[in-house]
Amino acid sequence: MKTDGKIELMNLKIKQMKIKQMLTVNKIIISFTLLIITSCTKVYTQDYNGKWIAKNNYIDIELELKQTGNIIEGGHCIIYGAEGNYMDCSDVNQKTINGILENGKVILDIQSKYVDGIVKISLELLSDGKLAWKLINYPKGIFFYPDSIYLEKDN
Repeated sequence: MKTDGKIELMNLKIKQMKIKQMLTVNKIIISFTLLIITSCTKVYTQDYNGKWIAKNNYIDIELELKQTGNIIEGGHCIIYGAEGNYMDCSDVNQKTINGILENGKVILDIQSKYVDGIVKISLELLSDGKLAWKLINYPKGIFFYPDSIYLEKDN
């Protein structure tokens, strides 16, 4: 009888260890799943909607963006030179911006009204609320879009 009791006790301890291991594995799986869900939804919770502006002595940029999920559309106006020498602006309510939000960045195509072609830029919403602009490529010809600049939301 003593031996049967010891065996039962050992079997019980083994079952308890297996249950603890299963609970640990389940916790890891749940934590990993939540991490994936959180990182995926973070990308889509970034809000690019609204008017974004950047101004300095040489350039005045306005982007009017509308975000639907991970799709970004809108219009633009970019004026370069102290005297407004070069201007590339879309007509009112004309969509000249098309882009997609992917991996925390937006890749935009801007249909230039100044030169016949597409300007490709990337936008990234920073933790301070600014929008980082980086020029990827542009059409041939006289061109005045900045390589990089920070835009702020116009309230």
